[in-house]
Amino acid sequence: MRRPRKRIGFTLVELLVVITIIGILVSLLLPAVQAARVAARQLDCASRLRQIGIGFHMFAEQHSGAIPRSTMTAAQHGTLAWAYAIRPYLEGNTALASNLSGAQISTMYRCPDDLTTDQTRWSYGLNDWFELDGTAMAAALGQAPGHTYSRIDDIESTSRTILMGEIAKGSSMPDHIMADFWYQGSDPATEVAETRHGTTANYLWVDGHVSGEAFSDTFDLSRDFDRWYPGKACRP
Repeated sequence: MRRPRKRIGFTLVELLVVITIIGILVSLLLPAVQAARVAARQLDCASRLRQIGIGFHMFAEQHSGAIPRSTMTAAQHGTLAWAYAIRPYLEGNTALASNLSGAQISTMYRCPDDLTTDQTRWSYGLNDWFELDGTAMAAALGQAPGHTYSRIDDIESTSRTILMGEIAKGSSMPDHIMADFWYQGSDPATEVAETRHGTTANYLWVDGHVSGEAFSDTFDLSRDFDRWYPGKACRP
């Protein structure tokens, strides 16, 4: 009596079923993998901003509380712009630098989600309210010259005031954000990368913490809400 043959391998139908199941699993996993990558890039960006915040505070401690300036006013005051001024206080750096290599920019001052093609530009801009003198402050607010905010001690609420935001692709400002111009009709979207991380962007606050926020939760003139101007940021 013959023994029944043992079947070896799969039938075509079984193979198609396996391929279909694998395809379904891959389609379910890919969005999760992509979401994880997006989250990782945003965390990487936030980490870089935190390091920048540490650099700002260490600089301020050694310069009587002064906040490093951007290219907008640094030369007028005989100082280096913030990206160069905080270099000695960043991990792995010990000396001032009058210029930065592309590699240094990409590892310190570039957000992984910044799609700007010019790799010599950095992704983060200093809030320019900290650089305005009394005359510029008066012009922005339409009032007599008053309080300025060039030192950390000048800021009433450091946890509610934005120190730095992400620069929009195509912005003409290399390392600062002209937040005072928004009171004169300038469009914030031309300067701030409001949706670099999905529907949010990362912001460095004066006290050193970083958070992802919708731009409308940082600035909304229609309800007189402003986390950029230190004079209003202290309000609830």
